[in-house]
Amino acid sequence: SLGSALARAAQRRVMDVFSEIMEDGSFAMLKKTVSGDEVDDLARICAMTDTPVNALAAGPYASYSVDDFARIGVARISLGSALARAAQRRVMDVFSEIMEDGSFAMLKKTVSGDEVDDLLRRYL
Repeated sequence: SLGSALARAAQRRVMDVFSEIMEDGSFAMLKKTVSGDEVDDLARICAMTDTPVNALAAGPYASYSVDDFARIGVARISLGSALARAAQRRVMDVFSEIMEDGSFAMLKKTVSGDEVDDLLRRYL
């Protein structure tokens, strides 16, 4: 339809302008989907620009893998505060177990500082 064609043309123009502004890449943060499928919308953004697209692996996008993002053309994946929030979730779970059940069993599932340091050195 004419309306759909105009909407697509407007989207392309927005992406052209955005690409000019963000020469080193575009950052895609979509709170709502256009098509009802997050990956489809993100794939469209990747296809509309020549600049690298950075996606935030949060909310519904946390359900997708590195391979999923790469397949649709995402160049970089950001975690935002998700890693900190995952750690905070673990703290809450351990604390709840101690306070509600009187159990310290979850404290047996820890890692040493050396293991964390090795992981960070390997990947950062």
